[in-house]
Amino acid sequence: MKCKKEWAFERVVGMELANTESSVLHGVRNRAECMSACLTETTFVCRSAKYNYQTNDCYLSKQSRRTVPMAFRATTDQVDYLENQCAPEPQICEYRAVEDRLFSVEAEVANVANITDCLHLCRNSEAFVCRAYRFDEALKQCLLSADDRASVRNAADQGQTQLVGFMERAECIDITMSCGPTSMAAVLKLNRPFNGRFYPADKPSQCVIIGNNDFEVQLTMALDSEECGTKSLGNGTFINDVVVQMHPIVLRDSDRRVRIACDYPTAKVTLTDELTVNGVPSRSMDPNQANITQTVSGIAALPKVRLQIRNGSGKEVQGAQLGDSLILSIDMVEEQSAFGIAASDLVAMSGSGVETLQLLDGRGCPVEPSIFPTLSRIRDGRSLTTRFAAFKFASDSIVKFRVTVSFCLDSCPLPDCSMPANSLSRKRRAVSGGSNSSALEERELTMELAILVDTESNKAPTIGKDGIVNEAQAKYRTNEVCTKSALIWGLGISAMIIQVVTLSCCIGSVSMYRQLKRQKGDIFESPSATTQTTLAWNANASPKNPDLFRMYK
Repeated sequence: MKCKKEWAFERVVGMELANTESSVLHGVRNRAECMSACLTETTFVCRSAKYNYQTNDCYLSKQSRRTVPMAFRATTDQVDYLENQCAPEPQICEYRAVEDRLFSVEAEVANVANITDCLHLCRNSEAFVCRAYRFDEALKQCLLSADDRASVRNAADQGQTQLVGFMERAECIDITMSCGPTSMAAVLKLNRPFNGRFYPADKPSQCVIIGNNDFEVQLTMALDSEECGTKSLGNGTFINDVVVQMHPIVLRDSDRRVRIACDYPTAKVTLTDELTVNGVPSRSMDPNQANITQTVSGIAALPKVRLQIRNGSGKEVQGAQLGDSLILSIDMVEEQSAFGIAASDLVAMSGSGVETLQLLDGRGCPVEPSIFPTLSRIRDGRSLTTRFAAFKFASDSIVKFRVTVSFCLDSCPLPDCSMPANSLSRKRRAVSGGSNSSALEERELTMELAILVDTESNKAPTIGKDGIVNEAQAKYRTNEVCTKSALIWGLGISAMIIQVVTLSCCIGSVSMYRQLKRQKGDIFESPSATTQTTLAWNANASPKNPDLFRMYK
């Protein structure tokens, strides 16, 4: 861990944090090794360590004297309490006036305009952890201190300038947003264990998270349910107000009310997750409610979409025969989502890309309905599908489909196909004067899929993983010669005729040969009218001739 602080640890001799160990290391040679182990710990956030000089044991803890002050107690002088100043902490903190304590001064900054600038200096201190600040209006001076109530007992021993009237840091929180397809989640991080309540301001009982000594909790709120009181502004933004109540029972003026928001952009976008968190100044609310001290917003990650070609039974295919009934579908992977989809600019291309055919225009209307009809909407506009007959290009059996998919909040408007395409601009950029349309063209998602279409074939074509055509096989198949059944029958009959003629000639030749031999008195056949010739081992043959021989029987 890289630490830019002037001191990485606060050391208190003879003190310990009792019964809070998260890990124990034995045989640690010195205090420096113990501190290094805390800085490099990766399985949990090490906020403090305890080193015992007698046993050479090092105790690492998630807690500190500021998170569990009641566990901080005196022990033998052979023990050091070591608090990690480099441990990450939430940065949105409340500050309270402290009049009865003396705080040390680590930094003095002159010519500071006001108390707000002084607070900013404390929050952004890099040299040390600033836990308190004091602004002198007359001198325009800002004093920064590393002390708070947990450490002030040692301020008199540090030999530094000490003053009263500081603003001390209290609870610190961070809230980040996670915007999902059907819900939004607020993740609360704190600088001390949370045992309070985290809930929407208007639904404190129906939708609540209760802490259990947690440093992080998450509140998930459905977008389309009244249970948690999430509201839609009608422009793709959902908002809610959440309350961070530190006490498990009562709400106090120091508790925080935070406005959260998720933006669902209605645009053609690349499917990448984005998240932004913005803090804004406090706004006054109903005096009976906790004030909004922060607004947190996030941009929703757009849902995943898949492009498929299926046969009539609904099974995904990678190849087909010319004229087969196929289904093209564009589906959102999630069953539920705040988005709907629309398709436009669907183009069919040959494998080489030389030949193209426009199937859907920029509005999403079919160019030639007899080849490719209108896409139908199912699953509340979260799937688009249509049936078409398999076609191919004359020069290529590979057909690629490329389509642009648009995302809209809830559902996309149906395309107006009543007017001819040439009366409108092919792209919606023609209406760029409207704010909604201009947003639609900033980014777009283009999907592509290829299939193999044959005229006649008994062998199913193959396409590789992720819809990529096996080019080697495609080239091989384009060089195959297709034959018709009539030609096959003709060739078979001709071959049979040739065999019959050849056999007749052979029989005639043998008959003539035998007649000639009889006339010469050289007989090779036995007196039997029927002669069968086989090959066999002669078991009684001479060892000099153990070969196959011709036997008559």
